[in-house]
Amino acid sequence: QGAGLRPVLSPDGRWLVYATRFHEETGLKLRDLHSDDEKWLLYPGQFDVQSSQHASWDLMPGSSFTPDSKFLITTLEGKIWKVSIPDGNKTLIPFTAGVEQPMGPAVHSELRVDDNPVRARRISDPKISPDGKNVAFSALGRLWVMGLTEGTPYRLTNSDVGEFQPAWSPDGQFIVYATWENMKEAGHLYRIRASGQRKPERLTENAAYYGYPTYSPGGDEIIFVSMSRQSWIEGLLSSPSGSVSGDGDVPRVEMGWIPAEGGDIRRITLLHDLGRPHFIAPDRARIFIYQKPAHKTATGVGLVSVRLDGSDLQSHLKATVFSRKSPADQILMAPEGDRALIQADRQIYLVDLPRQHEEPLTLSVSSPDPASIVRKVSTVGGEFAGWSRDGNE
Repeated sequence: QGAGLRPVLSPDGRWLVYATRFHEETGLKLRDLHSDDEKWLLYPGQFDVQSSQHASWDLMPGSSFTPDSKFLITTLEGKIWKVSIPDGNKTLIPFTAGVEQPMGPAVHSELRVDDNPVRARRISDPKISPDGKNVAFSALGRLWVMGLTEGTPYRLTNSDVGEFQPAWSPDGQFIVYATWENMKEAGHLYRIRASGQRKPERLTENAAYYGYPTYSPGGDEIIFVSMSRQSWIEGLLSSPSGSVSGDGDVPRVEMGWIPAEGGDIRRITLLHDLGRPHFIAPDRARIFIYQKPAHKTATGVGLVSVRLDGSDLQSHLKATVFSRKSPADQILMAPEGDRALIQADRQIYLVDLPRQHEEPLTLSVSSPDPASIVRKVSTVGGEFAGWSRDGNE
C-alpha cells in the first residue's frame, strides 16, 4: 500500500531507503537489511508523482548514500539535505548557482470574480419528510431543508464540516445525517431537530466513515453502514475506479445500528460494498440493502435482507445492465415491497415485483418496454432515487 519508489542501497549493504505514500503524504522509509526492521527516515517528504501525467519523467527525485553509509543525500522543499542514518536528523547543505534566465514580457489580464450568491448546480440525497411537506437534502456539502412545493432552502446548522445523506425520523421530528471533515478527522453521525431550534447532537463516539443512516420503522434505532477511516482511504487510493469495496471476499464495510439517542454501536453484519439500508412495511423486522459484487465469485450480492441481529440472510433481486452483464448501481424496494427502483448507468428503472416468488429474481434493464415488468422512468438521466412514505411517488 502506497507503493515503493526509487530504492537506494547503502554501500555497506545494510540499509535500504525507499519512498512510499502514506495517507496524502510521501516520505522515505529506512529498512535495516540485517533485521528487516523498518521506520520512517523522513516524513513527510517530497511529494511523488504516481498520479501525474508526467510520471514518465520519474516518480521521485533521486537520493544517494555517502560512501561511508552514514548519511543519505536527498532533496526536500527545493533544497539539498544530509540525513543521518539511522536517526533521521537532517542538515541543510547550502549551495548557490549562477543562472541566466531570460524572461518574456509579463502577461496581465483582469478576471472578474463573481461575488453574487452561489447557485447550487447539484443536490444530493433528497429525502421527503413523513408528512410530505418538506424535503431535506445536501448541497455544497451542507444540510438544507425547504418546503416541497414552495419556499426558500435554509440551513439547519452552522457547522463548517461536510454534511451528507440526511434521513427523517418516522415522526418527522428529527433528521439524522453523516459528516465528513477530512482525511485525518474522518466523520460522525449527528441528529438535529427538523425545526433547527437546537444544536446538532453527535451520536457516535469514534470517528470513521459513516454512510446512509436510516431510522428503523419504530424510530428507536438508526441503521447505517461504516468503514474505518484507514479502510476508506486505502480503498480510494488502491482502486482505479474509486470503489471502496474489499478485494475478493474480504469485506471492508460493516452494517450496524445505534440507539436513536446515541450510544454503543451494535454490529449487524459485514458487507461487500456500500449500500443504502431500508425497510418495507410487510416485514418491518428485516433490513434490505443492495450489495454490488466485489468480483464475479462474490456471494451474498444483489438486493439482500437480514434481521437486526444479522441472521437469516436472504437474497431477493439481482439486476444487470444491457449486454455487458454488469450489475446495477443501486436497488431500492418500495415501502409495500411490491415494486423496486433500479439505478443503472445513471438512469432510473421501475420494476413491478411478483407477490410470490421462491427464488431470487434476476432481471436485465436492457430495452425495457411498456409490456415488460421493467420500465425506464428517467428521461435525461437520474440519481438519488427514492420513494415517498406511502410508495405512490
